[in-house]
Amino acid sequence: MNLSFLELISLEDFERNDVDLRSARKNRSQIEYYFTCTPSLPLYIFNHFPDLKEVTYLDADLFFFADPQPVFDEIGDHSVALIPHRFQEELSFMEVSGIYNVGFVYFRQDRTGLGILTWWRNECLQWCYDRLEPGRFADQKYLDRVPELFVGVKIIQHKGANLGPWNVRNYELVQANEGLLVDDQPLIFYHFHGLRRIRDWLYDPNLMDYKARLTRVLKREIYEPYIKTLTSLTAQTLLNRSTDALHAGVRYQFENASALSRLWARLDQLLVLTRLIISRQFVLWINGRIL
Repeated sequence: MNLSFLELISLEDFERNDVDLRSARKNRSQIEYYFTCTPSLPLYIFNHFPDLKEVTYLDADLFFFADPQPVFDEIGDHSVALIPHRFQEELSFMEVSGIYNVGFVYFRQDRTGLGILTWWRNECLQWCYDRLEPGRFADQKYLDRVPELFVGVKIIQHKGANLGPWNVRNYELVQANEGLLVDDQPLIFYHFHGLRRIRDWLYDPNLMDYKARLTRVLKREIYEPYIKTLTSLTAQTLLNRSTDALHAGVRYQFENASALSRLWARLDQLLVLTRLIISRQFVLWINGRIL
């Protein structure tokens, strides 16, 4: 990819002179270390790129369908912005893992923004594990306390911001002349949480656990453009490399994994495949389009 406007940050540079972060890496799993890094990354950027006045943390599995300016208009002059999960009613019990989703978090480089980031980082350095405990879950549950402890926090209300499997059933999706609408607002970005490629031609959209259905609009207007982009980028970036890691997901990395780990990942794929066939909640990707 020829993206001249990007500036890559190596893990070596990120960890350099950060003794606390390197120390935390020793007592948690890979995915837990990723969670731990979430608040440290915006702080690193502010410290190394002082001319930047704002940083927006985005999960890698977001895909934008429209200009995000309405979200920033809503943020205004607030120091921090969070987006609630907005779980559909029958999934409200899932708030135990966090009211707000870490997929999109905005920070302004001011006293409040830096203060919240520093507080969040310190909490994650102390405890950041992929399990539920009272008041804690990974890097996410800490965000529940941010609006209670700090001023200058904006809770984003735009329906088209961070649409995902856990809330898509809350809204009517309509393809209009101006684009895809979530009720009466444009879809800005969708969170493809848990999407898994089982085979080159078969994807699990991860809708079953959230009691959502793969409607025609969801399939054609949301999942198809994303998978098309994903497969195109994969072809460019992983040429001549094993794609097993993409099939299995971050918790089941095959490269340099033990034989037992590879066997477990294969069994996991078989179970997922069986479940998808029974529920008919799968995506077939043939000749560059969804069937």
